Amino acid sequence: MFAERDRCRGDARTRNLQIAGRTLTETTIIRLADGSTRRVIRTYERAQPNGKGLVGWWDPKTLKSDTPDVSRFERVGSGLREIGAAGDTATLTFDGKPAPVTGGAVIRGTAMNARLVDDRTIEIVTTRDGARVGHSTYQLSADGKTLTTSFVAEGPGTSGKPTVSIYIKQ
Repeated sequence: MFAERDRCRGDARTRNLQIAGRTLTETTIIRLADGSTRRVIRTYERAQPNGKGLVGWWDPKTLKSDTPDVSRFERVGSGLREIGAAGDTATLTFDGKPAPVTGGAVIRGTAMNARLVDDRTIEIVTTRDGARVGHSTYQLSADGKTLTTSFVAEGPGTSGKPTVSIYIKQ
């Protein structure tokens, strides 16, 4: 078994990684903007038989959370401000310029550049210190009740596989 503990800037997030056989369990405790905490447990299966410790490819298998992942969007001029449950904020301006992402659990230098594809689709490029690190697509259903997001990390050591989240409007 392998265990690692990681704290992000501002101690807004604590992450614990444990490996048992071919299974990696990631437990993340996130301090939310209102002072409460959210616990998220993700499990992964080793995609390649070789590798020791964290080295190698891991395929996501399950995600469990004791608190729903809530995102809020607000109109700001001709753009949108996205506010995550942990208080992370990005203002999507659709003007071709990268906008900084802020919040206690955000890596310094992270920015997003958003483009409207149509009235229900947004494409986003995420950068860190000017280097491209991923891209996302936000797709709103025709009835406006379901938001599907897809994020693909880019760069050395990434799998190129999307992380897909589905949000239901309450």
